[in-house]
Amino acid sequence: AQGGITVDTSSGTSLVATGAAGVASYKALLNSLTFTAGSDLPGPTRALSVTVRDGNDVASVALGATVNITAVADAPTITG
Repeated sequence: AQGGITVDTSSGTSLVATGAAGVASYKALLNSLTFTAGSDLPGPTRALSVTVRDGNDVASVALGATVNITAVADAPTITG
């Protein structure tokens, strides 16, 4: 746990952050997220959805966004 937040990514498709940290810590966590493609052609977009739960486990309305992905050519390498 960092800053009072525990992060679980074991599902492979979602990130679950829990803890009694303040809003600033959660904002910092969200701002630190990055995307790394598993292939050279990741596709043009990814969908992102954020849901917040309160101390009583009541969920907020999901906030959705589309993230545009820009592929970058890898530097050439010499093998052999």
